[in-house]
Amino acid sequence: MKRDTRMAANTFRARVFGTDASRLIGFVCECGDPGCRRTVALTLAEYLATRPGLLLHDDHVPEELEATG
Repeated sequence: MKRDTRMAANTFRARVFGTDASRLIGFVCECGDPGCRRTVALTLAEYLATRPGLLLHDDHVPEELEATG
């Protein structure tokens, strides 16, 4: 799945499931690996705090950090 598709899916999930402030929502990792199937469980507030950046699984780092080392 492409990154823009994952971001759109996460935006949709936040809108639909983010009505309860304490509820954990399963978001999809937005890394650059099209085969990644990892999820990230966050509340709506935690999810919104990641924006406008990428939402990544703890085991992943953005490509720009990978390139530097």
